[in-house]
Amino acid sequence: MGELREQAQRLLDSLDTASIGETSIRHFSDIPDVLRMDFPPVEYIVPAIGIARNTITLWTGKDGDGKTFLAQAMACAVARGETFLDMKCQSVPVLYLDLENPPYVVQDRLRSMAGEEARPELRFWGTWHKQQPPQSGSTLLLAICKETRPLLIIDPFRYFHDADENESTAMAIVMKYLRACASCGAAVVILHHPAKQEGSTGRGSSAIRGACDLAFLHSLDKESQLITLKVDKNRNGEGRTITVRADFEQGRFQMTESPYITTRNEEFAKLEAVIAETPGITQNSIVKQSGMMKARVGRLLKEGRVTRWQTASGPNRSILYYPLSGSVVLSGSENQ
Repeated sequence: MGELREQAQRLLDSLDTASIGETSIRHFSDIPDVLRMDFPPVEYIVPAIGIARNTITLWTGKDGDGKTFLAQAMACAVARGETFLDMKCQSVPVLYLDLENPPYVVQDRLRSMAGEEARPELRFWGTWHKQQPPQSGSTLLLAICKETRPLLIIDPFRYFHDADENESTAMAIVMKYLRACASCGAAVVILHHPAKQEGSTGRGSSAIRGACDLAFLHSLDKESQLITLKVDKNRNGEGRTITVRADFEQGRFQMTESPYITTRNEEFAKLEAVIAETPGITQNSIVKQSGMMKARVGRLLKEGRVTRWQTASGPNRSILYYPLSGSVVLSGSENQ
């Protein structure tokens, strides 16, 4: 255990050095005022379940309940910028670290879900490769996250590290490494298993769940083939419950019930219509024309950025909203 702690501390030191680099902060007064700093808004990759860039998501479910199959379907949708669970995903590169499944299973599933066409944005790195998938602490994985800013899916989490999952110090090291991956621009998703006791939200130390921004529970009713996804931790928004009908034979997943998503899509459609009618409109004008509450509009505008509309910087630090279709001259820190 002493040797493991020493290795863990060396990893922490290396991460701190890599993240800090040269710094101009030497005194208290050198620390920037957070209220005067410009930060990009939350950038949702998978809006239906709230997966966003620069975050860690904990996806917990029992073996045999189809979480890997559903995660693979999500990976395909994100790589192509298509709809997943009735909401459009942002198209970004996807790196799926498959640490358990044999290659023929993955290949057969992908063919049923995505066809034979090659997907350069989607990469599965499995144990069938001569070079094994990276583990916690890998400098290569950190470099890939910095270079491509992918949706990074780790399946299953228990094979991504050699630490004792019940030891809080050891797991804090692993989770700090994943936070470094997220800080590089990745949206990190870890597939995990519950403990044996009833009502478990994930086995192992509370350091695992505590370090995550989003956590949800995955369960399957094998008679009805209905999957339930229950979001019970979300630093960027409220909880939600989604029911999905699974067709494992065809690799198809259809949302059957989610008041949250139904309401969200109706609200998004209203805002899309306002923006389409007046391209380059400001948030205040959108509030007036939509008749919706200002706080609600502000949150929806952030959530729908990139997947529903695009933005550009306007005069006096304002943000202008445009439909996704058509060209827009972008300036400042805003982008499509």
